[in-house]
Amino acid sequence: LMEAPILEQVIPESGEDFFASNLMTQIHSPVEAIDETNIKVVTDQEGYALFMSRSPIPHPKASMTFDYYKHLGVLAYSMDALRFFANTKKGVLETIEDINELRFIEHRKQLRMIPVEAHSLSVDTAKDLDYVRGVLQKKLERRELEL
Repeated sequence: LMEAPILEQVIPESGEDFFASNLMTQIHSPVEAIDETNIKVVTDQEGYALFMSRSPIPHPKASMTFDYYKHLGVLAYSMDALRFFANTKKGVLETIEDINELRFIEHRKQLRMIPVEAHSLSVDTAKDLDYVRGVLQKKLERRELEL
């Protein structure tokens, strides 16, 4: 349900040999922050992923002045990054969290997280799929979308 200009932001501007990126967006709802289907991400100051979790991270022990971000699952990999991913076994953290992108983090490969303003839905259940179908049906009826 995301617009093309948002999706295009994951595409790198340069032709780096190894490139892996993913879109992320700020979480605005406490329900989204605790929903395990929303994968939360923290980045370094340059926007590279430090960790991803199905749990709310960072944990607000000493400060409440931060924002939660979730990854959107819109990824771009160079061929080198894709080969690395395909030829590298899952690490312990990836196995525990069931988050593919942890394979890069666990092996110290940079994963660029690109912040975008997007409202997304993780389509993981039949209920989610029914919702998306309803949204698309309404767009078709209003002629906002063509097949």
